[in-house]
Amino acid sequence: MEIVKAVINLKEGTLQLEGPREFVEKYLNQYDSIIKNWEKLYPLTPEKKKIEVEKVTPKRTKPRAAKPKGISSCMGRIRNLIDENYFKDPKTGTEVKDWLEEQKGVTYMSGPISGALNKLVQSGKLRRFRESKKEPYKYCNP
Repeated sequence: MEIVKAVINLKEGTLQLEGPREFVEKYLNQYDSIIKNWEKLYPLTPEKKKIEVEKVTPKRTKPRAAKPKGISSCMGRIRNLIDENYFKDPKTGTEVKDWLEEQKGVTYMSGPISGALNKLVQSGKLRRFRESKKEPYKYCNP
């Protein structure tokens, strides 16, 4: 589908239309009579009178790869750790990250791990604490 953009410069401002060619042409035709009436009230200088139409190339995003069946999410893996009683002794987010990498062979950035741990704390599945402000949070069974 071809995407176009129309820019109409008027004395009081600019009108921009962007979308499929049929959409832009439809509204340009509707605005044509308005523009002609506007010109009677406010004569336009030659540089303001032009209507520019340009092609816009839509950004193509790479399609997301389907997750293979049997692979669970970061949250799912941490829930499995709760079920396996991994959190009977307090663990830091870094310890969870390292354990998942060493034992399960999966690598996660710290963001998804801390996000999942925080959601599990909010839902009451884990408890979070720290011994001092200089120490990282630790997570354990409630």
